[in-house]
Amino acid sequence: MANSNFIPDYQTALRLQDQGHALDALRHFRGLAQQLTSAGGPIPAVLEITGRLCQLYDHAPALALCHAAAGRCSPADLVRIALLWRQEYQFAHASTFAGMVPDRPASGPALLDARLILAECAERLGQGGQALVLTESILDSHPASIPAQRQRAALLRRMGRVEEARACLAPLTRAGARPHWETCRAWFELGHIEDALGNYESAWKAWITARLHYPPGADWNLYRLQAGHVWKQVQSLHDSVTARQLQAWTTDAAVEHNHFPNPQPAILTGHPRSGTTLLEQSLEAHPKLESVEESTIFTSGVYRPLFQHGPAAMDPGSRLEGLTSAEMAHWQSEYSGLMSLALGDRPRPEVLLDKNPDLLQLLPACLRLLPGVRLVIMQRDPRDILVSMFAQALPPNHTSWSYRTPEAASAMIALRLGLWRDLKKKLPDHAHHTVCYETAMPDYQETVSRALAFLNLEAHDLSKSPASAEKALDPKVGTDTPSPPGVRIIQSPTYAAVREPVHTKAIGRWRKYEKWIGPSLQGLREIVRDLGYD
Repeated sequence: MANSNFIPDYQTALRLQDQGHALDALRHFRGLAQQLTSAGGPIPAVLEITGRLCQLYDHAPALALCHAAAGRCSPADLVRIALLWRQEYQFAHASTFAGMVPDRPASGPALLDARLILAECAERLGQGGQALVLTESILDSHPASIPAQRQRAALLRRMGRVEEARACLAPLTRAGARPHWETCRAWFELGHIEDALGNYESAWKAWITARLHYPPGADWNLYRLQAGHVWKQVQSLHDSVTARQLQAWTTDAAVEHNHFPNPQPAILTGHPRSGTTLLEQSLEAHPKLESVEESTIFTSGVYRPLFQHGPAAMDPGSRLEGLTSAEMAHWQSEYSGLMSLALGDRPRPEVLLDKNPDLLQLLPACLRLLPGVRLVIMQRDPRDILVSMFAQALPPNHTSWSYRTPEAASAMIALRLGLWRDLKKKLPDHAHHTVCYETAMPDYQETVSRALAFLNLEAHDLSKSPASAEKALDPKVGTDTPSPPGVRIIQSPTYAAVREPVHTKAIGRWRKYEKWIGPSLQGLREIVRDLGYD
C-alpha cells in the first residue's frame, strides 16, 4: 500500500541516486514532476526534473511534465527543452518542442537554434531530404551559420554528393573561424569529406586543425586528472581480480545468485569504433532479443556507487567477492529495473543486450554482479581503430583528452585492448564469444548466426543485414507520432554507416594514413601482435 505521508524531496532524491538507490530516487523525482505539473512551477525546475527523470530513463513522466509546461515557455525555454530531448536521442520529441518556437512572438535568436534542431532531428529520423531542405532554408537567411554549413555538408556527403559537400565548407578554410565547438565539428566533417574523396593528407590535416578549434574555455587539466582517476581505478579492478575468482563467477553455481527476472542479460562490447553498432543492429532485429544502446545504467547506476561508497581500504576484487546475497540482490534489482525503464514500451525479450563499448574495461565487475551474463566482444585491428578514433569529433572531456594526439590515442587503445587480452586468458571459453571485424565482414550472415547461437537464439532472416533490419523511426517531423513497437533510434555516432550495406572498405584503412601515424604505431606493436594482426 502506498504511503500517504510520502513527501517528495529533491535533496533526498539526489542522495538516494548517488548511493545507488536510483529506483527509490525515481519515486521522489516523479512526485516532484507531479507537483510541478499541478502547480505550474518555474521553468528551470521543470528542466531540472525532466533531466533527472531522463537520466534514469523514465521518459513518460518527463515528457508529460514538458508538455504541461510548454504553454508557459519562452522560445529560449522551448529550445532548452528540445536540446534536452535531443540529448536523450528522442528526436521526435525534440522536434515537437523545437517546432513550437516559430509560432511564438519575439522568437529572436532562439528561432535559428530551433531550425537547426529540426534539421538535425529530421536527418536522424531518416528524412535526409527534408533535413537538406531545412538546412538550405537556414543558410538562405543565415549564410554564415557554421552549424548549418556543417549539417548541409554532412548530408550531401552521405548522399554521395561529396564535391558539393566540400564546397559547403570552403568558407571555413578561406576565412577561418574562432575556436568553438561548432567550428571544431565543422573541421572534423571536412576531414571526412576529404577522406571520401581520397585526399588523405588533406583529411589528416583537417582532423589536426579541428583539435586547434576546441573551445578556449575547455579545462584540459581537469580532463587529464579525470582520465587519470578513471584509468587508475580500472587498472586496480583488473589487477585485483584473480583467475580463480573469474572461474568461480562464471560457473553454473554462480547463477544461483542471479536474482534477475527474465530476460537474461547479455553484453556486447569492444573498443569504440570496432563495429559493435553494426553487429548490434543485426542481433536486435531478432524477435527474441532487444538491445539497450550505450546506456550508463551499469556504469552510473551500479558500478560507480558500489565502489564510491564501499570500504575505502578494500581492493575491487575483494569488494566484489565479499558481496552478500542481499547486496547482490540489490544491485541486480537496480540494474534490471533501470534496463526495464530503458526498454520502454518494447516487448520483453528472452535476451536483453546491453551494448556499450565502455563496458569493455568493466567486465570483471559485470561477470560478478550479473551472474550468467554472456559476453560478445567485437575485435578490430588496433591500427584501424586508431585512425577511426582520431577522426571522431569527441567533445572536450576526459575521453577526448585520452585521444588528443596519435601517440595518446595509441597508448589508450593499447591499454584498453590489453586489459581485455589479459582478462580473456583468465576466462573460461563458455563465458565469452569474440567476433573479429576483419573476418566478420566478408561472411557477415554466418558471423551473426554464430553470435545468436552463443546467445542461445536460433538464426533469423531479419538479422542478415543491418541495413535492411535497421529499426529507424520515420514519423512526421514536429509531431509526437507514436513509434511502432520495437522501433528505436541508433544512438551511436556510426548511425549513418549502419544504413549502408555491409562492406569491407574499412579493413586496412590505416595503411592510407600510415605516413602520418607511423611514429604512433610503435605503441601498438605488442597488442597488434598479441591479437594476431601481424
